[in-house]
Amino acid sequence: MRIFLKERKGWSEDEIAALALGRLNWRILGTIILVSQLGPIESIKNKEDLSDAFKSVFPKTTCVVALLGRIKGELRRPDTLVLTPNGVTTTVHKENGIKFLVRNNK
Repeated sequence: MRIFLKERKGWSEDEIAALALGRLNWRILGTIILVSQLGPIESIKNKEDLSDAFKSVFPKTTCVVALLGRIKGELRRPDTLVLTPNGVTTTVHKENGIKFLVRNNK
């Protein structure tokens, strides 16, 4: 991803270092990539570039969602930010033979 952001998107080394890619935590649920530990979301130069970088590594995914680390409300829903413009935020995730419908309606 570092090479993608630097060569294709023109990010500087400082901007890439601010992301702390080595400490980036991500997982794939169905066709959605969930990314956490992004640091301050305001420091990201272009959220669409970051989404493109993940999608270049995992081309079958449709959407990249940042988990902002805050869980709130009566239903304990995490605070999220969709990084992919016009991304499909609904998917089916299969785990241990059980299918789960996952939606991010933000």
